[in-house]
Amino acid sequence: PIALSVEKVGEDTGTKLPGAEFTLTDICTDACDHKLANDALSETVTTGEDGKGKIPIERVIAGHTYRLTETKAPDGYECTAEITFSVNPNGTANLLTTTGGKTEATLDSTGTSFTVSNEKIRLTLKKVDYDDPTIVMKDVSFTLTPAEGSSFCGGTTEPISLTTDASGQITIPEDRLKHDNSYLLTEQD
Repeated sequence: PIALSVEKVGEDTGTKLPGAEFTLTDICTDACDHKLANDALSETVTTGEDGKGKIPIERVIAGHTYRLTETKAPDGYECTAEITFSVNPNGTANLLTTTGGKTEATLDSTGTSFTVSNEKIRLTLKKVDYDDPTIVMKDVSFTLTPAEGSSFCGGTTEPISLTTDASGQITIPEDRLKHDNSYLLTEQD
């Protein structure tokens, strides 16, 4: 039987990341109807506490090409773009492409387990003078607040106070921002 899995890990530490959601779709190039083996158009695969998600064996067909798209990233991490793979008659996979600059995907030596590594969300802002952008503004205070319907990692919506450093920069802590959320950065008087 065909038994494939996907594992989501952090970029630096290899930390197992639960809660990533991937959508599996058939993108075969011949005259197929682009449905999975169970006649569904797509399947959601979610990583568990061990960072792994199983691609149900009854969903993939040998000889077909599939796209695995991360649709929800764990808090604090970027979403991957797309991973394209084909399935061999013996139940192993061939990694064809990985698109997106912040994604690294590998296939283990057995050809049955993908490991997807992503970067944390990082954001650095620089405050400069309006009239002369070569002048950096240090010690300027800002408040970062989640927009309506958004939150920081962990679900909190409490505003964060930030102040520019000597180079006029603010670095948002890596463990704060969530993929597909919006935030308001307000300069304080």
